[in-house]
Amino acid sequence: MRGGLTACLAEFAATLPRAAIPEAAREAAARSLLDTLACGVAGRAEASSQILLEMVGQEAVGGPCTAIGLGRMVAPRAAALINGALAHALDFDDTHDEAVLHPGVAVIPAALAAAERVAASGRDLLDAIVVGYDVHVRVALAARQAPGHTGWHYTSVCGIFGAAAAAGRLLGLGARRMADAFGLACAQASGTLQSEHDGTWAKRLQPGLAAAGGVLAAQLAAEGFRGPHEALEGAYGFYRVYLREFDLTPVLRDLGQRFEVERTSLKPFPTCRFTHAPAAALQDLRAQVRLGPEDLVGIEARVTSAAFAEVCEPLPQKVRPQSPVHAQFSLPYALACVADHGTITLADLTESAIRRPEVLALAERVRCVQDSSLEEAWGGKIGEAEVRFQTRHGTTGAARSLPPGGPGRPMAEAEHLAKVKTCLEWGGILFDAMGLTQCTTAMRYDTSVAALSRLLQAMLSSKG
Repeated sequence: MRGGLTACLAEFAATLPRAAIPEAAREAAARSLLDTLACGVAGRAEASSQILLEMVGQEAVGGPCTAIGLGRMVAPRAAALINGALAHALDFDDTHDEAVLHPGVAVIPAALAAAERVAASGRDLLDAIVVGYDVHVRVALAARQAPGHTGWHYTSVCGIFGAAAAAGRLLGLGARRMADAFGLACAQASGTLQSEHDGTWAKRLQPGLAAAGGVLAAQLAAEGFRGPHEALEGAYGFYRVYLREFDLTPVLRDLGQRFEVERTSLKPFPTCRFTHAPAAALQDLRAQVRLGPEDLVGIEARVTSAAFAEVCEPLPQKVRPQSPVHAQFSLPYALACVADHGTITLADLTESAIRRPEVLALAERVRCVQDSSLEEAWGGKIGEAEVRFQTRHGTTGAARSLPPGGPGRPMAEAEHLAKVKTCLEWGGILFDAMGLTQCTTAMRYDTSVAALSRLLQAMLSSKG
């Protein structure tokens, strides 16, 4: 590949041959497609989603694209906006643990909208998702600090490049126009973590804006609208303007040989990914020792500084979350749920659930500690954590765990199907989860995207 960083990524996104994409990557893309759609259905009942659906529904013109939550087809950008925002509303969507972001909610809504727009094959849709994940993740891997330290929401601020790559590939952009699309994506890149700390809803919207912005960038580039071709590495490009510290080496490392969608994690809990390893460790301890909530006098969670910044501070807010968003990003609350009833579910993150006195009493017994050994091993990545406990009888114990649902502790197919079923039911859909699973899997065999569109319309009309 010739040229600078932006040009290399653009050439990769536009020209990677179908034969160069391994079936394992397409299989992972189909799994993430299923996961993202299910999360979107679950998220549509949220108050934030209802406001967005009402507003966009009033303004959106008709088109060929599926919008989860609307009873009609709309134009590509409107569909991408809605689907991205709804799929991220419950923080249940897939993650890339090294890059510390959610790739699916930015890339997949853009890819699906573009695929429906051009009547693409399922295989082309999955290939675009594979490419979009690579661009999204690789752009973020240059950051030398975790989102909790920079304040940027890497899901959206980097995700718009992945969305542009996926949409641009489906729209048939060549390498030069793909570089234009990346430049136009940079012009729109946005999204911080302030709403996470405020307990408000902007973070839910940001992936939708990234998905829609990526579609717009690709559409404009397809018509000849020119964008800067050093959008990432230029003197006033993304990295120098947006990031304090960066290293470009990881961006192109093993490009075309290692596909980031295969390293993406499926979330078993609808809470910040930094809570998952500690929660799994406590689950393991409960199974081994048969701990009851009444037995525990203290829980200590040992985590990295990145995790500490995201889910352990400020302590009063984490121990007594004032909103469901605060609860999604609280390690004390997550561990209290596990201590109380063994897991963390969507039902634990409602306005009424987060005020249960018995759970809040357990949250007050959680102590979070930054662990230098974990810091050395994982740094700003989402990785291993350790949990220790003490009972009123003086019994102590400890366990370490990798984040469940990731490459080191993958989610079984049956567990993922159960998650999909839970999401559909939470969204009020009376539809067999296996049917959606089979349809997304069939995309690997060149079934038309129109088949998925028809199934989604039938599914969304089956609301209970």
